[in-house]
Amino acid sequence: YTYSDQNIILKSNLYHTQHHSIYDINSDLVRREPSGWIRDTVTINNNNKIADLGGKFSVKINKLKGLELGAEHVIHENSLFLENNVNTIFEVNRRAHVSSFFGTIDLGRKDKWFFTPAVRTSYIHFLQKMLVLPQFYTSYAVSSSTTIKASAGRHMQVVRVFEHENPLGQRQEF
Repeated sequence: YTYSDQNIILKSNLYHTQHHSIYDINSDLVRREPSGWIRDTVTINNNNKIADLGGKFSVKINKLKGLELGAEHVIHENSLFLENNVNTIFEVNRRAHVSSFFGTIDLGRKDKWFFTPAVRTSYIHFLQKMLVLPQFYTSYAVSSSTTIKASAGRHMQVVRVFEHENPLGQRQEF
């Protein structure tokens, strides 16, 4: 939802995102041994799910150089299950809450030099840790059709990448 007039812009967002993948292999393998032919069965079951539920609220005050202040809370839910031949290799079921406060201000003119410094402080509840995440955006209008832009920032990620090699020698990222 967005409300705006000449002096103020209020924004609120509720959102849900999700990624889910299932990877199952059931295979019969035959190999030759000195004693004869041996038949093996290989089963590989993987289930990977990442879901985010979040809410964000911000206020932008146009008279104060576009000063924007806001807050956001995200619940990250992560589950990963790896099973080879009915043996559980790895299992994770975690929920992580992250609360953030942020602020940004517009400096300069968009038709010439423009600079937007920003800062976000995020509290990761399960780690009991506060991070300060600065961000910078700048642009310079060389002409009416050419603009040079640059940005830099420090970001945080709660969900990690995990790589697993199954009995068939296949590598998978989760």
